[in-house]
Amino acid sequence: MRIIRPRTQRDARSLKARLIPDTLSESQRRVVEQELRVANPHLDLDRLEPDSMIVVPDSVRVPDEVEVEEDAVERLRHASPETLHERIAPLRVRLQESIAREAEEREILRRDFRSRGVKAATDADPTIAEHVERVREQLTEDARDAREREARLDSLVTRAAADLEALQGRFG
Repeated sequence: MRIIRPRTQRDARSLKARLIPDTLSESQRRVVEQELRVANPHLDLDRLEPDSMIVVPDSVRVPDEVEVEEDAVERLRHASPETLHERIAPLRVRLQESIAREAEEREILRRDFRSRGVKAATDADPTIAEHVERVREQLTEDARDAREREARLDSLVTRAAADLEALQGRFG
């Protein structure tokens, strides 16, 4: 198996036509297209995007002008979920630092809203009270969103590790 990654939109649009040329018979075209779809269930072969990783089975001829990423297969064979977690670790740290800073800012705002001045303003004006209440609700929602961002990152890493193992199974 080989990996092809079109670099531009033009390359992505023309790649399918180059992998399944008009010179093939209709039955040959269907076989090649089916092999490509089986090897790339994650892609819509009719709408390829730049930088898509396209797995090309050995049975499919790759024209000479199409650049094959030989080292991508080797990198894939040597990759591991642990490597993925190592590469994600700095992102996780930045995310956690960002969430902590946001929590500090929310706490400062909550403290400010408990002040005597804000209390006097909200007691005196129902419109101000309504706006302050909306901000408090938004602060609560923002805290919930921050927890969800961390959970989404964990979910994405878990899914990426599973996808990596599945790809490695396909490349042997």
